[in-house]
Amino acid sequence: MSIFDSGAVYKYAVDPILSPVQNVAAAMLPSDKRIIDIACGTGAFLFKLASKSKHVIGIDHSESMINLASKWRAKRLVNNVDFILDEEKRLTVFPNNSFDIATLSMALHQFSREIGLNVLRESIRISKEILIIDYSYPLSPTIYKYIVYLAEIIAGKEHYNNFKSYMDYGGLDYYLKKTGVKVQQNTRLKTNGIFTIVRCNRC
Repeated sequence: MSIFDSGAVYKYAVDPILSPVQNVAAAMLPSDKRIIDIACGTGAFLFKLASKSKHVIGIDHSESMINLASKWRAKRLVNNVDFILDEEKRLTVFPNNSFDIATLSMALHQFSREIGLNVLRESIRISKEILIIDYSYPLSPTIYKYIVYLAEIIAGKEHYNNFKSYMDYGGLDYYLKKTGVKVQQNTRLKTNGIFTIVRCNRC
């Protein structure tokens, strides 16, 4: 199991790093929408979206993550958020067009290529629009690149192998081309060249 399956580790070690990136992504989305946050983790991005959304569902395969996110919801008294523990990483229970927007924040690189493609295809099926945050390809040749590789190695063998596969296939561009989505907006954050935000929909 990856150490990143631990909600406490993610909350204190990863969420603070991603918070500025997620702030930019949240600002790109319209208000009053039905959103599903896939691989929601601790719910950090989801709660940023909840204040401007009609309803948000967070789904994640880690029980530790879902438990922590649920505790946050209770403390924040947020009423328009629900969480689902999805052990098999499948979204087939939702009918077509169930949501206005599906978000995947730092999710695709964690999955095997097959699961990642399936998750993105299901996201396209159940939502009208998709917003993805993930590693840029290629990573900017700075010290941040080596920090990313170190973090992915620490996260565990399976996690690192999936990250390597994500990079070997060309990052987000590969997944977008294979699933045939249309990119509306592509933002590579200038601060360190590590993260990319893509807003897209069906062709």
